Amino acid sequence: MFRLKCFCLLFFLLARSLSASDISHFANEFSFYAFEKVMKAYEGKWSGSTTITAQTGDTLASFDSDNTYILLGTGVDAKIIGTGTINSNGKIIYISSSMYVENGKLVLSLIEKDTTRDYEGFFSYGKVYWYNLKKIFFLERLIDTFSNTPVGIQIQSDGVQPLNLPKKKIFTYVKSSSTFIKKRDTKALKETSEKEKIISDDIDFSKIKL
Repeated sequence: MFRLKCFCLLFFLLARSLSASDISHFANEFSFYAFEKVMKAYEGKWSGSTTITAQTGDTLASFDSDNTYILLGTGVDAKIIGTGTINSNGKIIYISSSMYVENGKLVLSLIEKDTTRDYEGFFSYGKVYWYNLKKIFFLERLIDTFSNTPVGIQIQSDGVQPLNLPKKKIFTYVKSSSTFIKKRDTKALKETSEKEKIISDDIDFSKIKL
């Protein structure tokens, strides 16, 4: 019983030390039960890197990218507007995206130059599965996995894209592996930590019966 009470007290203090946004993101990681909940998880500024590999495992390309996702509206009317840049060997490529609900389905549109690719999203716990339904056998897909890290919220995005080269009579695919981080608001965390220190200093632990 003594250990149980100690654990409860430690858990209480840990929960008090977390900001509301931290708790919200932690909950989002395991509670994707609505379209807006998924969009809320993507909201914010993300930075990361991507590696493209061939079916043989050889690295074809790697680049850094920055993305910003803005959440507009609420409920079924909620949508995400995304903008970003890809930095590949000093060459900047601008990209944009939108995420919205259409006919009861979660849709993601990725726009790069004059090319648009549409995906339908399915979600479970801390993962979002994106499939390009125009591709046969669901071969083109993306899987975004959300998790908490010491520096912020992380998305591990793994994808497969088929390549059909009719002139060479080759049908193959490439894989993409991306890691994106949304850094925590360190200023807000510091302010929260200072407030919690003041609160903890006011607690007389000698009067707490364990």
